[in-house]
Amino acid sequence: SVIRPLFTTFGDRLEAFIKANPSPSRVAFDAFHAEEVLAFHAAVTSGGVWSAGRGGDLPDGSSYNVYAKVLNLIHTHWCHRRAPGFPKGRHPIGGPIDQCLHVPIDSRVAMGVKPLIIDGDLPRIAAPMFSPRARKMSAWIAMASIRTKADYDAFVAYFRDVSDSIGLTAVEAFEGFW
Repeated sequence: SVIRPLFTTFGDRLEAFIKANPSPSRVAFDAFHAEEVLAFHAAVTSGGVWSAGRGGDLPDGSSYNVYAKVLNLIHTHWCHRRAPGFPKGRHPIGGPIDQCLHVPIDSRVAMGVKPLIIDGDLPRIAAPMFSPRARKMSAWIAMASIRTKADYDAFVAYFRDVSDSIGLTAVEAFEGFW
């Protein structure tokens, strides 16, 4: 009941960003996104909902990715899912905003890429919770384990680097994992 109405609010805000930036840069989007995570966190907590993910750098100590992941779902669904008047979504997959959108990082994405990383088919992730010696990588599977914006940014950069190397956007490359 708290988050559902925020879909339109934050979707409209994304749409305004897209209209103001028809060929957005990742730097501009990332700055917009960082502000939106804080605004989304404020909107959700003012509605009486808090995350159990602690040890993060949001104002109340919440894990950054708990809020970023839900915001990223709003963004990807806003752009790509069918809606009344938008039978193919508001923005086709592969459009300019896709170069910027962040992958909603959760256990499904982690479990999808984990075996590829272990087998050496994908590079390791440069984030503090992901030890270069780790074989199981269980410490980074939960949304709440990406506690700080710096850790989150490491994952965003990772997904962009991997997808750029195969000529896809991060949304296209990782769509199958969520």
